[in-house]
Amino acid sequence: MEEPGLGLPSINTTAAGSLYFTILDLVKWDSALASGRILSKASYDQIWSPVRLTSDSLHPYGFGWSLSPVNGRRAVSHPGGWQGFNNYIARYIDDRLTVILLSNLSPDNPGKIAQAVAAIYVPALAERVPHNMPDRERSFKPVVESLFGKPGTFNLDLFVGDYREKAKSGLSSNLSVLNTFGPVQSIEMVGYDPGKNGTTLRYRVRYKAGSRIATINLTKSGEISFFSSTAE
Repeated sequence: MEEPGLGLPSINTTAAGSLYFTILDLVKWDSALASGRILSKASYDQIWSPVRLTSDSLHPYGFGWSLSPVNGRRAVSHPGGWQGFNNYIARYIDDRLTVILLSNLSPDNPGKIAQAVAAIYVPALAERVPHNMPDRERSFKPVVESLFGKPGTFNLDLFVGDYREKAKSGLSSNLSVLNTFGPVQSIEMVGYDPGKNGTTLRYRVRYKAGSRIATINLTKSGEISFFSSTAE
């Protein structure tokens, strides 16, 4: 799977992405992971556990896997893209189901497609449309608008220190994508999940053309340790 955003042919000879697979290669890889024979159980648990940052906050990424539970069921995934094509693998661990997407287009949200396919086999994985709820963090709304409306002007000091460099790269990528949707029209909270390591906020951000669901993880001290958005 190729790491998104790496577009230099000069790195084709390295393994920092730039690896070419057929669908059968990926099926064999998934089968090897499912067998549990390659690594110890402790190693698999570490691979699929959130990383702890030096700030002691948690980031929803393991060793090469995004941790993306679906409707309370365990799931891990990763996207990729390289010179005109995109790919995505989603492993729904609790349901012993894997969906692999290979595309020669650039779908805005391959994860959404993968989940729709998964729901055909396991209806409990079907996407649930988030409903608006009372805003539990009203003072945070201007931050959301800046982050997902004008990422080029966002204050990096609001991020956890060891996440700032990655966030800077993500903001740059978001800028080119979000510019195609036009200005933000409204922001509504659709999720509020406090936990022992911080709080996860979710918002529906409506643009002139379309809407996206934004996710932000806050540490106990109120710093941002993770952010993302997906097409609705």
